[in-house]
Amino acid sequence: MPMNYIPLIVMVLGLAAMAAVLIFKKKAGNSARENYFKQLGWEYQKGSSAHVIGDEIEKSSLNFTLKGKEDGISWTIASYLYMEIDNKSNKPFSIFNCVLPDIKKGTCILIPAFKNQAGNNKNIELLSYFSQISNSDILKKFGFNTDFISSLAPFEASSQVVNNSYNILATDNNICKKVLGQENEKNLAAYIQNIKILTNMPLISLDCGKLEIKLPFTLQKPEETRKLADFGIDFTRNILKT
Repeated sequence: MPMNYIPLIVMVLGLAAMAAVLIFKKKAGNSARENYFKQLGWEYQKGSSAHVIGDEIEKSSLNFTLKGKEDGISWTIASYLYMEIDNKSNKPFSIFNCVLPDIKKGTCILIPAFKNQAGNNKNIELLSYFSQISNSDILKKFGFNTDFISSLAPFEASSQVVNNSYNILATDNNICKKVLGQENEKNLAAYIQNIKILTNMPLISLDCGKLEIKLPFTLQKPEETRKLADFGIDFTRNILKT
């Protein structure tokens, strides 16, 4: 065998070894998550392990889905990985979904504002940068349609932590109060104060009875996923009580 082929063979073997490790870790991660959520009575389903020609990138990048039902509230969490196929790429994200059929009218959306994160001076330059970005740009970052923004009016929460962290837009005051009642404001303030990375703030929207809480990163750890599930379930329950 010519000596000049040896580096190529070593590189190919190295890539194969890396792929094998990634597959093993993904299988191990799926197994751990499935066992964890099965004990809670939640339904766990792993995503596709390979891309099939003709598949949409969103289908191929699905990491896992999680489903549950609490007090009559049916909800879903989907976690997506970053993937690039045929010169197309998607951004990693995770999303909590819940449909509230009794709330058919109105829209309220909480858009991360990055105005002041609990006085964390370490983020001062990043805060200055993000404060210049428009609501439409941030919505696009989260993959939302921005066409409806002009029809919404700005509102404020009672909590200063929430006001410092979000731009609140809604069709009217009633739907805003449904989304941001006293308990939801308190729970949201507690949830976001534990977020260490500024750009990982969730975007929250209730539009014609569909609640979405979207995180701009891939959920992996069972404990992190359960934290989003518990927050989303409580958030939904409080909306229904208002």
